[in-house]
Amino acid sequence: MKQLFSRCGVAAVVFAAFFGAKFAFAAAMPEEIEKQLSERLPAAFVPIPASGATKIFPLVSDKRKSPDRKYAITVDGTPFAITAIGDGGKLVEMSVPAGLHTEEFTNRWFKAEDVFGKIKWKLEPYTPEVPCLAYLSGGKGPLELVAKIPGGTPCAVLGTVVANKSSQKLVQVRKPLKGGGQENSFMLVFLKENPPVKTQAEYDARAKQMMAEHAFRTGRPWGKMFPSVLGNTSCFECAAMAADASTYMFDGDLGSGERFEKVDEIRSGDVVHFKSHYIFVIYRKGSQLTTIEGNMNETVRQSSSAYSVSGGKFFAHGAEREFTHGFHKWTPNK
Repeated sequence: MKQLFSRCGVAAVVFAAFFGAKFAFAAAMPEEIEKQLSERLPAAFVPIPASGATKIFPLVSDKRKSPDRKYAITVDGTPFAITAIGDGGKLVEMSVPAGLHTEEFTNRWFKAEDVFGKIKWKLEPYTPEVPCLAYLSGGKGPLELVAKIPGGTPCAVLGTVVANKSSQKLVQVRKPLKGGGQENSFMLVFLKENPPVKTQAEYDARAKQMMAEHAFRTGRPWGKMFPSVLGNTSCFECAAMAADASTYMFDGDLGSGERFEKVDEIRSGDVVHFKSHYIFVIYRKGSQLTTIEGNMNETVRQSSSAYSVSGGKFFAHGAEREFTHGFHKWTPNK
């Protein structure tokens, strides 16, 4: 009996250790990280759970740290707002949906590992010399383009995290972004340097990249009063998409570049206006145009057959349209 009790006791200790390890909180974020974040909140961010799950559970409270299993938060690429850091960097408070089928938001506490995943914290200053594209985690989906960061913008690298199956540096930057039902002054994003293209080879590579962006995919909602993703002010709908393409490729805007008014002058990289609609010409090959546009049936459309030019005239689906003007954005270096 004594031997049996001893074995049971050992088993209980092992089980308790396993159970405790499984549900224990991850190590706290370093003090300098906690300070860096806390002084620059609220910040828009899409959680990256360490478990890789599509749902995370808030805690009952910052005092009662057990998960509230009745209230699951779906991580699908929608940004929330980080509003506070607690318990010495072990807890993160976020503004999240108050419930299903509601547009109301409420603040709830989460384990830090359910928000930042398996991050390797390392605080470093970072000021990109060239324009950058800013991305949020897309949950299980691809990274989502959300903004352009001008070169020379002071930022802070918080650490390295795995997102969308690749290692990414998580960067804190002062840039307004809506999330968690509010406008946030800061955001936590992944940055990709994006200098203006200069050569044809660079153009081809960037065009391929742009056409693959999840934010610019064919069928993505882009309808009435839809704003620019990359921060082109006063641009909406089709103008916003044309401006974003110009920014993405050349760090320009809708009306930058050399204006022209003859259809035959259309070339790759141009913004084109006909009647009351803007398009961006990715390529011109002979008479055929490969284009990207917004607000086409309230969505984005990429096409290699919708538009063409012939005999000094502009055509959409074979029907002549009233061409007004365009802007040459670049001349490739040899």
